[in-house]
Amino acid sequence: MNEILSALPIYDLGGVRSNLAMPVDAIIVIATLVLVIISLLLSWLVLTLLIRVVRASLTAVIGIGVVVLILQLVFGVSLFDLWLYITQSFQSITQGFQNITQSLQTLFRILTGR
Repeated sequence: MNEILSALPIYDLGGVRSNLAMPVDAIIVIATLVLVIISLLLSWLVLTLLIRVVRASLTAVIGIGVVVLILQLVFGVSLFDLWLYITQSFQSITQGFQNITQSLQTLFRILTGR
């Protein structure tokens, strides 16, 4: 083992003589810098995306708030009435999808003779 180490170049690292210290350290430093740069870029992209999502969400929330306020002030629609209408609308939509699927199943049974 000593023969192999003695054949390698020796680097002086501030008074400490070492074999292979300089190339390995340089590779580690370069790899670390590359990883730091990549992580900073990814962090910047995620932060930018998060800011856009929050901005869009706040815009939607403010818009819904304005519509609800106008409905309350101008037409006298309470928040409970609005919530009741929304839930009934969703129930109507789901009932419509159920009716469509039942009609399609009946049509399939008729066409296949089952």
